[in-house]
Amino acid sequence: MGINRGLDFSVGLGLGWGYSQANNKGTEVAQGKNYALESICRIEQIFYLSSQAAILDKELPQSPLKETLTTLRLLSSFSLIACPTVAAIKHEKYSTIAKAVNAYLSKTGISFPEELGKTSLITADFLVKRTGTMVNIAMMTHNIAFVVAGINPYFAGAALIPFAYHRVEKWVPRKVSLEIEKRMPVLGTISNIVGGNPFLKMTSVLYVLNFCPTFAKFCQRNVEKTAKKIFRLEGPSLKEIEAPLFLDKYPSFERIASILMQDNEFYFSINPAHCSKAVDCTIKLKKNSDYSQFMNLFLKIDWSHKYSILRSSFLDDDRFIDLLKSEFPGEMDYIDNFNFYINELNRKTQISKEEYLARKLKSQMEYLVEVLKGNVQPAGTMRDLHEALNNFSQILTHLLTLTEPNQQIELEDALLKIGMAGEYCALQLKITSKDILNGILFSYLDPKECYEFRLQLALELERRQIMEGVYTQVMNVLSSSLAGEAHVMDMYRPYFSLGFVPLSKLEREAFGFIQLCNWGSPIFREIRGNMYESYQNQLKQVMANEGKLYFANYMRQALETNPLLSPNQKTILQDALQGTLDDENEYDSELEEIFIKKIVTLSAEKIEDRFFHLLLYMLGIENYNSTEDDEWQFLAPEDCVEPIGQEKEQGITKSDISFEEEFEEISKDEIPKRVLAQIEDITEL
Repeated sequence: MGINRGLDFSVGLGLGWGYSQANNKGTEVAQGKNYALESICRIEQIFYLSSQAAILDKELPQSPLKETLTTLRLLSSFSLIACPTVAAIKHEKYSTIAKAVNAYLSKTGISFPEELGKTSLITADFLVKRTGTMVNIAMMTHNIAFVVAGINPYFAGAALIPFAYHRVEKWVPRKVSLEIEKRMPVLGTISNIVGGNPFLKMTSVLYVLNFCPTFAKFCQRNVEKTAKKIFRLEGPSLKEIEAPLFLDKYPSFERIASILMQDNEFYFSINPAHCSKAVDCTIKLKKNSDYSQFMNLFLKIDWSHKYSILRSSFLDDDRFIDLLKSEFPGEMDYIDNFNFYINELNRKTQISKEEYLARKLKSQMEYLVEVLKGNVQPAGTMRDLHEALNNFSQILTHLLTLTEPNQQIELEDALLKIGMAGEYCALQLKITSKDILNGILFSYLDPKECYEFRLQLALELERRQIMEGVYTQVMNVLSSSLAGEAHVMDMYRPYFSLGFVPLSKLEREAFGFIQLCNWGSPIFREIRGNMYESYQNQLKQVMANEGKLYFANYMRQALETNPLLSPNQKTILQDALQGTLDDENEYDSELEEIFIKKIVTLSAEKIEDRFFHLLLYMLGIENYNSTEDDEWQFLAPEDCVEPIGQEKEQGITKSDISFEEEFEEISKDEIPKRVLAQIEDITEL
């Protein structure tokens, strides 16, 4: 009996936790007016409620209450249609969706109204705002009723505990809350498998693998590899993406010569393993948790004289635009007529527009400081808030050092960004603080001493900008109003990021088989392919932006310290780098002679371009699709080495063998004509 009661309590606690998490996520997302994503949270919330009802239904004898539980169980199926529909109405996308559905169902005779009346719009607005509240009332009412009636009270009572806990969480120490947030998903998943409805059972079985990240990654790589082979999917595999990063910082002269004499860009490609590796900053700032100092710094600035920058910031702030909509309902073009509405607010409040925006920013900063000090609990997870606190503690340390007049602009810019993040959820606080901290850490790096790290960091930033740009384009096609919403981006970012932008450890571990199916689809593979292409096109520009002088100094030092190069080879390569190589340079081998003859014919721009490729190869950023022994294959026919050993008898060189192996799976239709011409020339040799 005790075991059964303990099992009932555990299952109830787990299902109650899942319900409470879905409810909190829906409330958090609703702050950003993201009704589409909120509808998903409400569906999940209703599914947890129906699972609780199904378990209690088995304990209940025949009575009128049994019909109520049956209704709650059926509600989960109905929510799959109802919740997205009212969200589409609220986002003003219903007509577009209805027309598309009617066109698809035209042959069946089934059609949906493409325009809705005023009553339907009012009903949809009510459901969007009150669905969470109504479901909460239903959950509390039926569980309390079963506790009072003594029908499976251990299950029903345990299901109420997480909901009650989240009501008092702001008084719970943050470290305790963080540990609870880390541990409870395990119990929740097991509870879903034991007592959840079929949908929750299926998703939880797949999620169980995430409790062992190493095994989960192993399974995902093999599943993706098999699917890629069966369906002939393009792009790098998950195994290639997560492979260890190979750095060849001391390449042989043969490999260097092969790269510098390579005329065909086709042989250089982005290394996907490089894209997935995060750049670890060796600089760590001390933490200062006296968050009230933010307010002290803020009050030293007269923000009423900063109207132009305040106007730009509030113009891009969705919350402030929502404020204008609530103050002036039924109006249009709030952004285009921003100045007009600000003046109207001035007349209402009897204060100048400069003072109004300054006071608004101050109130947001005050709220943020209260959040950081632990007096206010923002919407969102404790994990996101914990990361934000860590970032803000380092930001504060840096801002307190900005005491010189020439540092005033940097201080104002940072405080403005921090203030604009006030009153947002924990996720947005984490994103904002991370962006500010990255910029601060970057400023501490010495370009001369840390060129390699600065370059890697700049390249990661470039990839993030490409990813965010592509994400925005895709989301604008679906819904432009949601493109910049933090929760939507947090939901879809892993699909765009994995293989292109580093994911955090927690993000990668949360990437399950359901997400893998979407990530590996042809659509996302094509999107990643375009991002790789854009990134490769921007590599040289990013390197140039980091300073050609620093690049030349770094390469000169790398060549000088390469133990595989002879003194004469170092001289030849450094002269080539400086543009002083000529036919008078001494050489000790036939390859060195050929290299000199080839390089002296190139322009300074071409030589710089080849050394860019060399550095990218050395740092593992680019793959050079060649082998150690084929440095001759790109020279003129008369300079090619004779086939040796067994290959000579067969009339095949080593370069031919490696080439055939490398391109055996590529059809001629996939290779540009100019490349095919060179392939045929090489094959003949």
